[in-house]
Amino acid sequence: MKSYPGTSHHYASVVVFSFLLLLCGCFLHPDYSIALPNGYKLSRIWKGAHTIVNERNFLVVGLTVQKYAVVGNIVTGYVSDENMADVPEALRGKTGYFVLDTATANLQDGLGEDKWRNVLELHNITSLPALKTPSRKDAKWF
Repeated sequence: MKSYPGTSHHYASVVVFSFLLLLCGCFLHPDYSIALPNGYKLSRIWKGAHTIVNERNFLVVGLTVQKYAVVGNIVTGYVSDENMADVPEALRGKTGYFVLDTATANLQDGLGEDKWRNVLELHNITSLPALKTPSRKDAKWF
């Protein structure tokens, strides 16, 4: 059955996918995690699928973080849903750049390059950070 925005079927779909997001964040054990400021983690869920979760392991930035950088309390990067055709759209992140202020939990995502640069400047980041691909080498093993 097709669901249209604003209908009860659409609302039910959103609720179900939101519940699945919570389950993914709470119970999914990552392959590896990279420590980020203020208890956040960049976690590899499976090959090519990286997410950012908060200190309670709730999903903050969806599939899949392709590149990232950390500048103080700011985590920024690029999300793409390339090769995620089999993943429900509700689990995918917004394609584009993102800026996460880990001190305030403020996330701006789905940004084009110009808007991304503007948001970074608002956080007093005047030179573009070098974005890198998440790597197991960056993970801290306990």
